[in-house]
Amino acid sequence: MNNDRPTAELLTNIPPELREQPLWIPYYADKKPIDKYGTPEDRQRNCRTLDAWLSRSQQHKGYSLWIDPAAPFAFVDLDPPFAWDEKSETWKPEALAIVEQLNSYTEVSSSGRGLHIVVRGKLPEDFNAGKGTLPEFWSGHKENKTISLTGNLYDDILYRTVESRQEQLEQLFKSVKSKSAPQEALPVAVALEKRKQLESELDALSQQLIEATGAGRPTEELSKQIAATAQALKELGAVVVPKTWRDVFHTGSELDSAPGKVFIKGILEEGITYFGALSGVGKTWIGLSIAHALLSKKPLFGVFPVINTATVLYLVPEMGGRKFRQRMLKMRISMDGGFFCQTIKDGACDLEDPLLLQAIKDTQAIVILDTAIRFQGGDEQSSSEQSQGLGAKMFKLIAAGAPAIICMHHRSKDRKDKEPTLENALRGTTDFGAHADVVWCVEHSRKKKDGRTKFDEEYEDESRSLTRLTLTCVKPRDMEPADPFTIQGRPYIDEKGDFVVLESTGTEDAAATKELPADDSKVRAMVEAVQKDPKTSQRALRKLCGFGFPRIIQVMAEKGWILTDSVWACTEPDLL
Repeated sequence: MNNDRPTAELLTNIPPELREQPLWIPYYADKKPIDKYGTPEDRQRNCRTLDAWLSRSQQHKGYSLWIDPAAPFAFVDLDPPFAWDEKSETWKPEALAIVEQLNSYTEVSSSGRGLHIVVRGKLPEDFNAGKGTLPEFWSGHKENKTISLTGNLYDDILYRTVESRQEQLEQLFKSVKSKSAPQEALPVAVALEKRKQLESELDALSQQLIEATGAGRPTEELSKQIAATAQALKELGAVVVPKTWRDVFHTGSELDSAPGKVFIKGILEEGITYFGALSGVGKTWIGLSIAHALLSKKPLFGVFPVINTATVLYLVPEMGGRKFRQRMLKMRISMDGGFFCQTIKDGACDLEDPLLLQAIKDTQAIVILDTAIRFQGGDEQSSSEQSQGLGAKMFKLIAAGAPAIICMHHRSKDRKDKEPTLENALRGTTDFGAHADVVWCVEHSRKKKDGRTKFDEEYEDESRSLTRLTLTCVKPRDMEPADPFTIQGRPYIDEKGDFVVLESTGTEDAAATKELPADDSKVRAMVEAVQKDPKTSQRALRKLCGFGFPRIIQVMAEKGWILTDSVWACTEPDLL
């Protein structure tokens, strides 16, 4: 993502109110300015508007804007250590949350791994914590500060204009500065007493909130008090309470004798369940499908029965709220009650956050982490100590009352043509699979060509376009899992609000499936399309009906239409 030189075309994306300032200076390859700009006389002599520079025949490596303290702009600089995840080669959720929070002009820096955000607003001071680990704020307080803008838009539609964001800017500035300030630890005795007090206050406020909601009274002030109390509790941290050994070790008779709870037969039971898949395969769609089944008690994918319903708490720090809401609507998930979520704007929730633990305690919700790695504090390739830390946090959620935790996780990139196993279903250390009760491998449906050892690439490409996925349980522990099965998303999610399970052909290969009986309306639509234009392509018909290519040929043949040399011909008019 390295952009060696911002092109003139890209630079015209920079908003006019910035381009028109006569404070631009070109720079060389090392970002050293071509001339002086330190005094008003230097700037009057050597600086120009950006358009003036671009109109010249000589083009430079790039252009920097001198930040005028009198101008009504603030620049937020997200350097690569804060904004970019080198392992996954994606933007970090905390950076994207700031982009969504400020909702103003945003561009990618010249390195391709940082972000610049420009807003209308001013701050009392500039801020730079050093090393790029926190956002930097610049509004002209530092003498002779420049910023190199590229015009390389982060989003071609959103974040193209400079917006007034004084309130959001101040909130973000205050939050970032508080994170950089050192915290002094309280004595254990004082901290313990303070923690008891805060926990008592949080319980009382939560009860008042429940009563106020039921009575239809305003709850905004109570919600603010709860948030402030929970934040104070979080900042206080954990306090070690002395115990005797008998408090922490149990006899067999003291253990819970109730049988394990089943939520979706053959798919989900209490404990920790992982779904491993490559990026873009459809993990979030599967998570929402499971959530819909748990809330509605309708069979998962229309097949797997729901034994017990549950409230769902869905944490998805990699997706914006608008897009997530659109997916919820497609999956027919209720907008009010039973389903609670956090998205990019909220950031990756600390799994030890008192508010999260309180929510689980009050709702007994099943928690979905999408993707789980965002809650680890590292990356999936890092040491097992970090994954064990994630496991310990999830066990705390279970102790708080979560009957099950579903983790959406990345799959190993080097799977190639390997069959699904526990070792290649989850990327990173084997400790992920070790602390899981159940692991499902999710992949685009594949099959081998007749008499060949390699997989059929055309079939796999078709699976990608149809979101046709094969699910295989590679670690069931104590659960009796469903046999490997194949589901398809397009066009069924749009039409029915869920995947459908494809009918097995009876072979051992889970990908060797055929679709259930074709919808007559879709068949009629295909016939009408080829009647109108006999050269209608199979790809166009697939978009129309959602069937695979072999299925299209079969269904059309049943209606008397044969494809020869890319042209449809009707051989049996009586079948129309």
